[in-house]
Amino acid sequence: ILYNGQMVVFGGYSGSSYKNDVWTLDLTTDAWAEITTAGTAPTAREAHSSILYNGKMVIFGGGGGGSKNDTWTLDLTTLAWTEITTTGTKPSARFDHASILYNGQMVVFGGEDGSYKNDVWTLNLTTDAWNLVTTTGTKPSGRRAPSSILYNGQMVVFGGYDGNGYKNDVWTLNLTTDAWNL
Repeated sequence: ILYNGQMVVFGGYSGSSYKNDVWTLDLTTDAWAEITTAGTAPTAREAHSSILYNGKMVIFGGGGGGSKNDTWTLDLTTLAWTEITTTGTKPSARFDHASILYNGQMVVFGGEDGSYKNDVWTLNLTTDAWNLVTTTGTKPSGRRAPSSILYNGQMVVFGGYDGNGYKNDVWTLNLTTDAWNL
């Protein structure tokens, strides 16, 4: 995520082990720094998603010693971790999904949980409630590792891997009507 002129990253895989550390890259000086955090950190993982919301990095899911469907925040002022106790049915434990922030909600698309997913979930970051979104229109194929951005009230999804190959397609999900378009 981008916060105060710095890229903030959490976790990953080093080639021999999963990580749960936090690093920043100052985009002015190109200097990396490891950040010491407070509280209990999430378990080590890779292939999670993260967004910035109200000065907090919000992470969901990922893989590493099994897929996960937990949600955490790192307050970027106090550097304290908090696990979010969510309500509602959670998305299945998954990794390599995409997420964006829209109207105070974390919007999650796709990923892999043993099968390639094309579902859409929202986490209301005020109420901490998960909701499965009922979309209309033709959906993208289930996939892992797509890229996504928010543009003009739409989640724009590019590429990913659907089990048959790497995709080179662009889909939009209108976040007002919940309609997919290719």
